[in-house]
Formats: sequence, structure tokens, C-alpha cells
Amino acid sequence: MSFNTLIDDKHWLMQLDTQTGKVQKLVELPREALYYTWTSDGKVIVASELQLWFWNSQAKKSTLSAFAKIGASCPSGASRLAVNMQQTKLALVCDGESF
Repeated sequence: MSFNTLIDDKHWLMQLDTQTGKVQKLVELPREALYYTWTSDGKVIVASELQLWFWNSQAKKSTLSAFAKIGASCPSGASRLAVNMQQTKLALVCDGESF
């Protein structure tokens, strides 16, 4: 199970091992990153303000990489996101009243 939390004024993606109860930090998130989704092959896509970020949990010492701007589609940013099972489509819920 994963979740995000604030530790020492930094946002972190965390992992909870439900068998042992152990919690560990996975990767530091951008300051405003509250929303993310996992792909079926262990990658994470994070929405932060007008930017999408990518993280590969399988890569050693991997950090987040910016990969797409979403301002044209979601001028106020995205509040939720999801990837389809085939990993060919990404759905965003845009913030704001008009987009």
C-alpha cells in the first residue's frame, strides 16, 4: 500500500508493508504533489500544479522526472489521475470550473 505524507516540510511517497507494518520512504515528491497513480509495471505518475512527473520504482536510485505539461488541458491543475490497464491512456480530473 502506498500513500503520501509530509515529513520535515517535504512531501514523500511512502510504502506500507501490510504484512509487517513497516513503512518506508520511496521518493520525494514535488512540493504541491498530492495526487498520483501507479502503472501495472511499478511506475508512478504524479500530478503537481501544471506538470506531470514520472518515477520508476524498479530503477535503483531513481528520482522523479518531469515529462508533460498539462496547462493547456487543465489550466488550474489536476486533482486526480488514472492509467488504463493497457497503459495507453491517462485520465485527469481538472481543477477549476472551466477548462
